[in-house]
Amino acid sequence: MTMEKCLRLSSQQKAAAENLAELCRQQEDLTISLFPDMDQEEQLFYLLSDDSGQLISFLSLTFCGEECLVHAFTHPSHRRKGFFDRLFDQAYEENIGPAFLFTVDDNAKDALAVLHALECVRLETEYLLQYRIRGTEIMPSSPSLLPTEDTATLCRLHQACFPEYPEDFSETFVEDLADCQKESGAEAFLIEKNGESVGLGFCIYQEDIAYLTGFGVLPQYRRQHIAFDTLSALARRLADTYQFLCVQVSDQNDAACTLYRSFGFLPIESVHTYLFE
Repeated sequence: MTMEKCLRLSSQQKAAAENLAELCRQQEDLTISLFPDMDQEEQLFYLLSDDSGQLISFLSLTFCGEECLVHAFTHPSHRRKGFFDRLFDQAYEENIGPAFLFTVDDNAKDALAVLHALECVRLETEYLLQYRIRGTEIMPSSPSLLPTEDTATLCRLHQACFPEYPEDFSETFVEDLADCQKESGAEAFLIEKNGESVGLGFCIYQEDIAYLTGFGVLPQYRRQHIAFDTLSALARRLADTYQFLCVQVSDQNDAACTLYRSFGFLPIESVHTYLFE
């Protein structure tokens, strides 16, 4: 067995890691890919290969302040042999300090068993919810959806809708979505009611799916059925082009979970976040 540690992966190493992740995804019918973003600056990679040079276990660390995001994959035929433990023990010993966070798909039973053995604590579960778009009657009083590229207004509204986020989060979020608008036809919209901007949202379009993100209503306009009516208006607007409307929501967000469930969204994927300290 050969273990390697590096700050950057060669094209060959990256291809081997991606192939291993895809093999695991297909083997366990994982609903999403949890392969790390390779463009991050603060990263470390640990790779374990057999005598033939085949990659059998891979682990990456992405450092984000006081947290460290962990992504790991072990070849299905080489599990329960201590290979992941070998990589993780070395990675942890060399990087004690930050809290280690694991994201794991609900279908990854082996990974879940390992995290339980490590006595990791589950922090939250993110659900991907899906709504099958169909013709929806909209009452005249429904809010208007106004597409916009006014990043200053979007930043201001986003920060007002989500005051719990760090101060610079809204600007970064809106800028990233603006870049996505140029590349893939994403769209930002203002929610207007009686001539007032009361909220906002963003849709990212992929094939026959519209992904709703950054969707919020100003605190003073909540509990007035605006969010529900906005979903109705959005579904009607998308009905001729897209088959599904999807949104990701945390199980910690009771209000959002209640809203989407009452509208008719159904869970199709779930990802758990675990903490190891």
